[in-house]
Amino acid sequence: MLDTSITSACIESLRREEDHQAQMILELAANLTGTSLALITLRDGDQLKRWLSLDDNTPDIVPIHDSLCGMAVVQGARLVTLDASQHPTLRDTCSVQGDGIRYYIGLPLRNTLGDVIGCMSMFDTSPRETPPSDGTLSQLDKLAMMIGEAVKRLMQGTRLNTALQDSQTRANWILCSISDGIIEWQAGHERLTISSRLETQLGYAPGTLDSRLEALHERVAPEMREEFQALIKDNRLKSTPFSIELRIRTRLGDYRWFKFRAQFDVRDNEPRHFIGSLLDIHHQHLANVAQANKLRRYEHQQAALIRLGNTRHIDGIDIETLEPWICQLVAEGLQVRKVSLWRMNEQNNSLHLLHVRDSSLPSPHDDTADAYPKTLPHDQHQGYFSALDSERVLAIADVSRVNEDLLFQGTFSNDIKAILDSPVRMSGKIVGVICCTECNAPREWLMMNWLS
Repeated sequence: MLDTSITSACIESLRREEDHQAQMILELAANLTGTSLALITLRDGDQLKRWLSLDDNTPDIVPIHDSLCGMAVVQGARLVTLDASQHPTLRDTCSVQGDGIRYYIGLPLRNTLGDVIGCMSMFDTSPRETPPSDGTLSQLDKLAMMIGEAVKRLMQGTRLNTALQDSQTRANWILCSISDGIIEWQAGHERLTISSRLETQLGYAPGTLDSRLEALHERVAPEMREEFQALIKDNRLKSTPFSIELRIRTRLGDYRWFKFRAQFDVRDNEPRHFIGSLLDIHHQHLANVAQANKLRRYEHQQAALIRLGNTRHIDGIDIETLEPWICQLVAEGLQVRKVSLWRMNEQNNSLHLLHVRDSSLPSPHDDTADAYPKTLPHDQHQGYFSALDSERVLAIADVSRVNEDLLFQGTFSNDIKAILDSPVRMSGKIVGVICCTECNAPREWLMMNWLS
């Protein structure tokens, strides 16, 4: 048999190359077949060596005459089995007995002369009942051909865009099929190659986005440009991946958050090639910011409670002196504009205002004198008092969506958007209420905001 193996030196050189294009093709092949595992091996004598894999736990070396991918290489034809453990020839291979592979699709990779030099494999440890469609197999054949082209390109040291000129349609199909937007640059070029996926993400029709190098920098938010340019400069002579989160301007002029990941190809101490991806993480970033804001509010609250617990006051000090200080701690802890303190009368049928703090007023932020009403009788606001009696707190995220009876029939000003009222209880009896009001917009009160 003709030995069509690649030299060991070439294989080791290839394995040191992190080829983004080939990795994307392999991921697409796995998606087409619905398998969780995929592998590209290259022939080295009587064994196959791993080049790229979706699972780092796959073996580096497999015997060519005792493995499923080796069978595909030896046969020089596509190998498909729905359950290798039931196949009379395949069931005794190390791939089945040792690795537990059941479902397998293998496609030979060929060099310029048509000789088999390796295999692209998609496999799973669970069997299948139906074979892949003819359309799927046809697409896999095209992907295997592109992998072969990638191997030839790397072996010959040619540039990515030169090697893929005769398959540009298929390359664009790959770039449109993945979720990330792709950008590519070659030494000596003033423009980037931009995938239509990225153009769509930024709101442009395919082929209409400005691809000049300086245009990419101009799309980055002004406050991030210096950091982005410094990152590019620091990595232009390194053949290692790098990443950064950026705000990128869209066609409409607004900014969206993207995860930018890239790598330079450096040869003879010069950047020869660059490929990067932009993943839209806008909603994820906003969710992370919202969570961070919640945590920050919680930390403010904890700090206020610690100050409250650690403060020592002069013996005999009256409660009226502490009222502004208590309202201040609550306002700072929950980061709300208004906090008021109310006391229940001895008959337990009316709340009386003690103090109001309004952070929008000049220091000392005291709005007690102008506040109205200063008394809340039980018989006039039965819905509110019933809510206090039955709940640990009265938390209203949006006052426009609740019964007017809870809002004292419009007694308070209509600039209030959300309310958090915490009863103060002694021996199970309400002796007072701390009222917090949000005036800017509706607010979702969390359990960590509750004061009681």
